[in-house]
Amino acid sequence: MADVLTFIAKELKSALKENGILVLSGILDKYETKVMNFYKDCEVIQRIAQEEWVTLILKLK
Repeated sequence: MADVLTFIAKELKSALKENGILVLSGILDKYETKVMNFYKDCEVIQRIAQEEWVTLILKLK
C-alpha cells in the first residue's frame, strides 16, 4: 500500500477541500517514514498503530 500512497500523494492532497482530512491506511510501520516524505506539507492529526500496521490522519498545513 505504501507505494500506491506515495504514487497518488499529489492527487489525494489536491482533492482535499479547505480543512479537509486525509486518512491513509494500510501502511506497514517500516514504510511510514517513506510515505510521510510525500506528505510533508501535512500535519499528523492522529496516528493509529495496531501491530505492524499504521493509519495516519492528516490535514494540510
